[in-house]
Amino acid sequence: MAVTNVLIAGVGGQGAVLASELLALAAIAAGHDVKQGEFHGVAQRGGAVFSHVRFGDRVYSPMAPRGAVDYLLALEKLEALRYAHFVKPGGTIIVNDHTRSRRRSISRRILGRIPSRRVFPRSSCL
Repeated sequence: MAVTNVLIAGVGGQGAVLASELLALAAIAAGHDVKQGEFHGVAQRGGAVFSHVRFGDRVYSPMAPRGAVDYLLALEKLEALRYAHFVKPGGTIIVNDHTRSRRRSISRRILGRIPSRRVFPRSSCL
């Protein structure tokens, strides 16, 4: 079997690393040689995270070269654009296009809007 290259991309906290670990474990269970490489930017602050998973008869490097990825799994639309150049011609891009509705913060829901002059009366600032 030729080497299959998968790139999973997302932002910190979305589970890109977990998804790549699960895929790697499944490929190992299927009897493939597997290499996995994770790359964390400022993931704890919502930065980009991506992981390469390569499996097949014999894999020598954990990172697929640009233009050689068979499958790109993007957990966010922007990440699909950011890593699309890794996908080979005829490759597959899978994108999570779910959008969340904008919610008000918890403090605004509880307190409502409080004019600043009520919180800090003018006399207390002098």
